Amino acid sequence: MTSNLGSELMQDKILEITEDNRDELISTLRLEIVELLRKRLRPEFLNRVDGIILFKPPLSPVRCRRSPRSRSMPWSQTPRTWD
Repeated sequence: MTSNLGSELMQDKILEITEDNRDELISTLRLEIVELLRKRLRPEFLNRVDGIILFKPPLSPVRCRRSPRSRSMPWSQTPRTWD
């Protein structure tokens, strides 16, 4: 099962992450997410959860690379009809 429960907590914490406090913030975040799960999920469903995996965010921002060649598609203002 995947969930975005706690994603707002993660977004707030990511801004504070440095190399020195990364592990501490992740463990604090894990405790907050477990508490959030207890508040949001019914006990019978929560008992079926075997574990929680938090992916550690990178320390530096990830940037997307664009292809060196730009691709474009022709654009026309007149609609076409398909028979």
